[in-house]
Amino acid sequence: MSKNSIKILIIDDSPEDREVLKRFLEEDDQVSYEILEGDYGEQGIQLCLLEKPDCVLLDYQLPDMDGLEVLDQIADKKALSRFPVIMITGSGDEVTAVKAMKSGAFDYLVKERITAGSLKKVIRQALEKIQTNLKLEERTFILKMKNQEMQRLSSKLQKVLESNIMGVFFWNKDGIIIDANAAFHSLLGYGPGELLATPTRWRDLTVGEMDYRNEAGLRTLADTGTMEPYEQLLLHKNGNQVDVYLGFAFLEGPEGESVAFCLDITQRKKFEHALRQSENQLRQSQKMEAVGKLAGGIAHDFNNLLTSITGFTSLSRASLEASHPVQEYLQEVAKAAERAAALTHQLLAYSRKQVIAPKVSNLNDIVSNMDKMLQRVIGEDIDLLTVPGKDLWLTRIDPGQLEQVILNLAINARDAMPKGGKLVIETANAQIKAFQPGMPAEMAPGPYIRLAISDTGAGMSQAIQEQIFEPFFTTKPVGHGTGLGLSMVDGIIKQSGGHILVSSSPGQGASFKIYLPRLPADQEAVEPIAGPSVEAARPGKEAVLVVEDEDTVRRLVKHVLQTYGYNVLEAANGVEAEKLASDPGLTIDLLLTDVIMSHMGGRELAQKLMKSRPGIKVMYMSGYTDDAIVQHGVLESTAYFIQKPFSPQSLLLKIREVLETVEA
Repeated sequence: MSKNSIKILIIDDSPEDREVLKRFLEEDDQVSYEILEGDYGEQGIQLCLLEKPDCVLLDYQLPDMDGLEVLDQIADKKALSRFPVIMITGSGDEVTAVKAMKSGAFDYLVKERITAGSLKKVIRQALEKIQTNLKLEERTFILKMKNQEMQRLSSKLQKVLESNIMGVFFWNKDGIIIDANAAFHSLLGYGPGELLATPTRWRDLTVGEMDYRNEAGLRTLADTGTMEPYEQLLLHKNGNQVDVYLGFAFLEGPEGESVAFCLDITQRKKFEHALRQSENQLRQSQKMEAVGKLAGGIAHDFNNLLTSITGFTSLSRASLEASHPVQEYLQEVAKAAERAAALTHQLLAYSRKQVIAPKVSNLNDIVSNMDKMLQRVIGEDIDLLTVPGKDLWLTRIDPGQLEQVILNLAINARDAMPKGGKLVIETANAQIKAFQPGMPAEMAPGPYIRLAISDTGAGMSQAIQEQIFEPFFTTKPVGHGTGLGLSMVDGIIKQSGGHILVSSSPGQGASFKIYLPRLPADQEAVEPIAGPSVEAARPGKEAVLVVEDEDTVRRLVKHVLQTYGYNVLEAANGVEAEKLASDPGLTIDLLLTDVIMSHMGGRELAQKLMKSRPGIKVMYMSGYTDDAIVQHGVLESTAYFIQKPFSPQSLLLKIREVLETVEA
């Protein structure tokens, strides 16, 4: 027969007295006693409230208060109706006994007279009295109040959960979701209550296998009841992934339930990713700007040298008989200079300091004109397909530079398809309505003309795509490329106000999509693309003021012009030229000036001379130009320009063109 269990609280500051009382109780073979102990009054009061004993044995004399005070505080907290208090003292003071009984004690015992039998008898009588006095109405009232309180708490909790913007769900010891608020359903794309319609394990909603964070967190949850929140990917109903900040807490109870809190951090993660991309783009642009300035400066100085080399080489060949043995050597020098000029042109294109002559253009015309030439370049084992866009919008771009872009991308595509393949060139109108993933941050929504050049070649990894537009980066073997081709393409397109998007993966080919801004309708007047001039240089007799700070270039230009009959005035910089031109006795028909010079640039000099000498013609020459021509990327309609390095023939032809042009 199992023993009845009674919880007894002994409040006595004497360990010896407590031990005697415990020994008396333990001698009972019919009843099992669970003994709780307290050694001062305040502790005893707290144990009464927390442990809810069946009976209290209270010593009258305690260190912090007497037994009557303890009784009073217990009575204030309405605890005496739940358990009896038996006062125990070391003396048989009748007055104290009366006070104890009036304060609510069930009985009063003197320690020296207590026996095991008398103690157990009093406890049994006290418990019987409590049971008798606890009326049915009181029990019903207490239960009713408890139920009402539970209902109020449940209602409050339900409102808190349903109005909470944070996803909350409950799960049992088997991991099955047993309840979830509307925010959690909405977070994962489910309708109200949909996750509860069938048994759903919360682990089935996580992306991937449970990793160390989950497992370690669950162990912590089991040990401590809570766990540190962590970031987790959950699976949306549509298959997408949702970033959440996830935390758990264990709820006490026989079902072993736990509660989880989910904070949606998907947008925050996107913003963090975008911020990292922006930071990377900023660092990249700063690096490219520094390299671009260096490349532009080198190309400018190098073009001055090449102008002298090509010019004097041309003059030397012209002065010698065609059969002269030195002609062969000079021809090789000229070829080397041409290759060097092409390299500096690429540097200038990358640094966006080359001069462009944009025209209103239809990309279909440019692609169509290149069709036969491209087929010869890529070879017969590669199929070339051009898909012109219907009713294609117009754009403003330098046709020659766009041809360079197409040719360069076609050559790269050819090299990526050594065993043959397909090269597709498409044009189309594109209306970008909003920013899309993969678009450059500086690409604004609006109307564009899209030029797509795609191949079926080897493709590129993401790491290579991040570097392809950097100067001197190449995946080709040593001796098979300078690494400037794509950087030149990037420079040309950006200088023309456009953007490039690249998509590729290993073994899946590559696609370069170039977006050029649409020309406003009121500017849509297509300008014909002029072919190269075959006109022979003609002599002249006009007065030309040559302003050039590079001595060898100035001497070359002076020699060429004087040879063809021109009256040449020369100056080493703008200040010197302005002083020379201030002489009213001098006739100056044409100002031929370098753009970038110390003390005074060519454009500033030209503006001053056009005021002091109305009607003077102006022609610029440079390896690159200043802000009016280069940074804006266009030549003004009144500006004539010749790019260094130039040949004596091209210089003479350009000068005659400028001098014979009739101003409107």
